[in-house]
Amino acid sequence: MTEAEVFVFRGTLRGHTDTVTAIATPENNNNNSDKIIVSSSRDNSLIVWRLTKEYSNSYGVLHRRLTGHSHFVSDVALSSDADFAVSASWDGELRLWDLSTGATKLRFIGHAKDVLSVALLNDSVIISGSRDHTIKAWNTCGTCMSTVDNGSGDGHTDWVSCVRFIPDAAPPRLVSASWDGSVRVWDVDVDVDKGALRKRFTLSGHEGYVNVVAVSPDASLVASGGKDGVVLLWDMAGGVKIYEFEVGSVVHGLWFSPNRYWMCIATDESVRVWDLESNSIIKDLNVNGNNDHYNYVNGGTEITANNKDIYCTSMNWDADGNTLFCGYTDGLIRIWEVIS
Repeated sequence: MTEAEVFVFRGTLRGHTDTVTAIATPENNNNNSDKIIVSSSRDNSLIVWRLTKEYSNSYGVLHRRLTGHSHFVSDVALSSDADFAVSASWDGELRLWDLSTGATKLRFIGHAKDVLSVALLNDSVIISGSRDHTIKAWNTCGTCMSTVDNGSGDGHTDWVSCVRFIPDAAPPRLVSASWDGSVRVWDVDVDVDKGALRKRFTLSGHEGYVNVVAVSPDASLVASGGKDGVVLLWDMAGGVKIYEFEVGSVVHGLWFSPNRYWMCIATDESVRVWDLESNSIIKDLNVNGNNDHYNYVNGGTEITANNKDIYCTSMNWDADGNTLFCGYTDGLIRIWEVIS
């Protein structure tokens, strides 16, 4: 971060009434008059937001609420053209949504327990991770093409908490995180074996459950974090740990900047922006104690939750790398912009 670059708080998105679990932004969103993002929440719904970028009380408007899940919605993935989204829920299902109508187009049923994470590859292959310890590969017709469990010794032995694709890898690759404390990298053979996953290597180093993984834009690095309050940075060329960064509390979210050598880390205390080149924290985005960020609206009544523990649980960057969306336990999405 140069001296000329600063983070400016731009506003909020108010619509969820419980923790924001995930935020999906389009890969390309150059039409400023029609920008959208999609968020999921423990209020059992997803919201499609239209971004107005009005820097007053709200950064956007609630365009459409997607309902149908009967339990927490834990994750959401967005198609490359932003025409459809796939959600994962604690009701044990995934759903494919038509964003133009808000309708559920398909339900994916097959997991025995809560589905915790979902990833989408080339708008055609869907990967899900679940509390049933399995990873499943689906096509967009709703068919489960393959399942990875620990029957062969390759699968996870506890909840699969996060799945993310490594961009532009050949063959396609997937990273998974688990409450068994491990991170695993998989080859995904989508052409020959219809979604078959083959373990490439296991990344071991955490001393507690792993909540989240993130992949760098150039696919060279993977970051992981969880219960032990440590972010581990892995080199994907050989599957080796190259750095360990102690943050001191549970890691809830990780995200690489798309255009700067930064990693954003969400913990119980704040969102920290880590400059990987200088190996230093260049910004600490802390909302506690700042009433401009701390108040939220619930049922039309403004509540000042001065004794409520509010922290970031999800995040994502806009495609241009200048806007950071952060979802919090109070149901708000807070937006920061990097100004040069």
